[in-house]
Amino acid sequence: MIRHAWSARGVVLALALGPVGLLTGCAPADEVGAETRAGAADDPSDCTNLLGARQALHVATSGGDWQRGFTAGEQAQYDRAKEAMSQRRYEAVRPLLGELLAWDPPHVLVQFTAGYAAYELGENGEAVARFDDAFARAPELRAFSSGLGFTLWKMGRFDEARCAFEAALEADPQAYKARYGLGRVELSVGRLAEARAHLEAALVLEPSYRRARLNLARVAEEQDALDEALVLVEGVVSEWPSHEEALYLLARVLGRLGRSDDAERVLARREEAYAAREAIGGRLTEMRSGRDRPDLHAEIAAIYIRLGDLREARLSLQEGLARFPDDPVLRALRVDLPGMLDTARQPLPYRVGPANPVEPR
Repeated sequence: MIRHAWSARGVVLALALGPVGLLTGCAPADEVGAETRAGAADDPSDCTNLLGARQALHVATSGGDWQRGFTAGEQAQYDRAKEAMSQRRYEAVRPLLGELLAWDPPHVLVQFTAGYAAYELGENGEAVARFDDAFARAPELRAFSSGLGFTLWKMGRFDEARCAFEAALEADPQAYKARYGLGRVELSVGRLAEARAHLEAALVLEPSYRRARLNLARVAEEQDALDEALVLVEGVVSEWPSHEEALYLLARVLGRLGRSDDAERVLARREEAYAAREAIGGRLTEMRSGRDRPDLHAEIAAIYIRLGDLREARLSLQEGLARFPDDPVLRALRVDLPGMLDTARQPLPYRVGPANPVEPR
């Protein structure tokens, strides 16, 4: 039986270059539910005790050779699961992995993929268990432990999350999502100076990272640096006009600056974004229940276009065309999208600057 061999280097390359981009260190798709300041120690706990002891349980119970290869059929099966991940069809990943999950223990790549799917579905306990098993058997892959860090952060286990992000940075000092993750941890526990340092470092590594800029704006607002917060969050909303949290923060900063009319306009825009998310959610539910159709992808793209969020519209079209490459409506929307840049609604419902606000379009 011919098998595809996996060396440690091969696994690293597969994780870094494979179509499942999240495997290079995911950031939260939805950053809600972890903004609590409770349950964190005054000082960071010892990471060996926090992570090592927990993952040692997997070493004792799993055994096996994590470098076992795939047959051609198993490789094709794994590739289908990765494709589902790249299309954000997370509920389909584990069924597609099928009997690969029944290996004793599953291959490290399978554990990573199933772990990230569980994370995206909010099944954090399973995600942690799968990540722990993967790192216990392949500690040389700690550069990819940001996914574990974000899962622990969502669970409010901030000391353990900090350790996972630090492990990723130790393995790869350029891991900007791990640096960002440390900023989120410190923001969650109220260490604003430390949060600022990590978020600014993440932006040095990746200046275009919008989540880091949004959370640096949060830090600035908490530190009463309102002018800085306004510049940062206006920039994020200009690029990400459908992001409800960014719109809410913008409205809050404007209100604190005495610009109540502008704040009300932004809150109205946030209500639009909320309604759009509900509409998109209904279509995603239908798609993920096995009734995927090209018109659902086109409708999601059209909703984002109405919000002025052409980046998300483009992503929706790409996902739809990956599934339905010959659909004429999706193809036409993709062709027309660049021309919409000049006619799309402006993301900010006022002129930038304190003077002469205008009515929203």
